[in-house]
Amino acid sequence: MTHTNDLSIEIFLALMDRLQDAAFIIKNGKFTYINQRVIELFRLPEEELLRRSVFDLVHDADRDLVKNRYRERLEGKSVESEYVFRIVTHDGEIRSVKMKVGLMKDPDGSLCSIGSLQDITDLEKTKDALARSQDDMTSILSNLPDIFYQTDMNGIVTLMSPSVYNALGYTPDEMIGRPLRDFYREPSDRQRIINALVEGQGNARNVEAWLVHKDGSPIWMSTNARIRLDKDNKPAYIEGIARERTEQKLLGDRLTFLAKYDQLTNFYNRRSFLEECEHQLSIAHRYARPLTLIMLDLDWFKSINDQFGHHAGDDALIHFAEVCRGIYRTTDIVGRIGGEEFAILSPETEPHNAIEMIKRFKKMLSTEPLNKDGKHITLTFSAGLVSLSQQDPTVEKLFKRADELLYRAKSSGRDKIVCEDGMEA
Repeated sequence: MTHTNDLSIEIFLALMDRLQDAAFIIKNGKFTYINQRVIELFRLPEEELLRRSVFDLVHDADRDLVKNRYRERLEGKSVESEYVFRIVTHDGEIRSVKMKVGLMKDPDGSLCSIGSLQDITDLEKTKDALARSQDDMTSILSNLPDIFYQTDMNGIVTLMSPSVYNALGYTPDEMIGRPLRDFYREPSDRQRIINALVEGQGNARNVEAWLVHKDGSPIWMSTNARIRLDKDNKPAYIEGIARERTEQKLLGDRLTFLAKYDQLTNFYNRRSFLEECEHQLSIAHRYARPLTLIMLDLDWFKSINDQFGHHAGDDALIHFAEVCRGIYRTTDIVGRIGGEEFAILSPETEPHNAIEMIKRFKKMLSTEPLNKDGKHITLTFSAGLVSLSQQDPTVEKLFKRADELLYRAKSSGRDKIVCEDGMEA
């Protein structure tokens, strides 16, 4: 080490020896003082470091930069006092250092450079790794088909992946900072996820709800979410992955509808109608409530198909259903039992009320004929009407009685309503 008899210099150098950074003094392009950290940084003996030009220790690509700044500083020019460059250690390893440097006067009055070197190689590697990780995350989020999002614990969107645009028509910037509930068809639907998170102790899976596209169309989403905790194990934010399932939802709903309803008339199909009848029958028996059943069959339906084609027959059934819906209440249950055969179950309805309703229906059909190829087709039907009695412990019994009356109406000339007391209308 360089020595001096000046006590203040000795104290100064002693302090420099104890610094965590590599401290140095340079004069005429060579070290005149180095502390132990410089020796450890370059992995060279002290004698060799003091002998060599400091610029020989700088990486080739950075040597001109360091030389020029050293020269300009001695010339009194304005030069950065802190910057980063690379050095090469004795064993050939390239390391990044941050230098802080200034000028001081030697006892003989000449200028020297005094400063420190901080080894930031590991820090740079960490930064590079973080940058690569951030790039990787950005790339993943950009290419992820599902939507990745984060909200704070108040439900305010803090992060949204670009894939949200394909699903909802919004860019991430249009959503960040807004409550996520704003994008649900019903704001209360957002609460379903919160409830699922509470019930799942911080995890929710396959929570489904309708959201709204920017153009106003409904979008069905399935979401997995979880609550993230901070270092104190307290809830910090919510993150989740959502997948659009609108097509599957609509297909599932359609299949469910087709399993329960007749595709042409949108009335209950035979199986669903019988299930509804079983339910209503048990209620009526249990509470001794009135209930009527009408079995009806469109008259001369085959002739419509023969004369105008099967499409005309379909149009006739659709027209029949539309008129029926205009007459009957939402509490009445209508089913398509067969090709042109229908049944109407009316809970809480006395026979005389049911008769008046079916007469109105019959009259409406006669005044609103079906227009087909410029011709008017007036639809008529034959019907059998019964009311529930203790003799009807099952739906089959009730159906059998109504069917017998329907047969009587058809065999006696059609276009008639036959009740169980033998009365015709």
